[in-house]
Amino acid sequence: TKNLFLDIARDKGYPQAEVFVKKRKMKNGVSIQFFMDLKKPIEIKKIFILSKSNFLKELINKKMSYHKNTPLSLQEIRRELEELRSLFFHYGYYLTEMDLKIKSINKYSVNVYFEVKNTERYAFYVKEHAGVDYVKDKKFLAESLAGIKRQLSEENLKSIIEEKYKTLGYSFTKAQISIKKNIGR
Repeated sequence: TKNLFLDIARDKGYPQAEVFVKKRKMKNGVSIQFFMDLKKPIEIKKIFILSKSNFLKELINKKMSYHKNTPLSLQEIRRELEELRSLFFHYGYYLTEMDLKIKSINKYSVNVYFEVKNTERYAFYVKEHAGVDYVKDKKFLAESLAGIKRQLSEENLKSIIEEKYKTLGYSFTKAQISIKKNIGR
């Protein structure tokens, strides 16, 4: 239990925390009390956002700026990065990757760097056709791209769609794909 408290304190930015245990014998058993001295935290002094997209910088800044001058909680920052990734996805940034780097300034201070890679936006337009649920196809494409690491190409999209329809029993599906760069935010 003592180690659990220490792990939680470290995750919240207090690496030098100490836990003290006080045991007392009682009539019906033992009373155990835990006392924690958090000591001085490691604080985030500055946050740097590296991205070609001003829109993405703005989103990250809004989400992460309150961490400035607070104890470094890596678990919380990573959770919020996942939330940001979902938000980017919503805006058409399907292939965006983010790197998190922590650089120590001194024993009790760090700077946090967020680097955003691949800031291209995509939108999917699917023509209505008998037997095709174009809304589901657009959603399927977007979700399929979430984990893709290779460059987005017409051939990649074509194979994703054709494979989907093969699994649905349409063996001879021929998808026609064209990519246009989405300029905007």
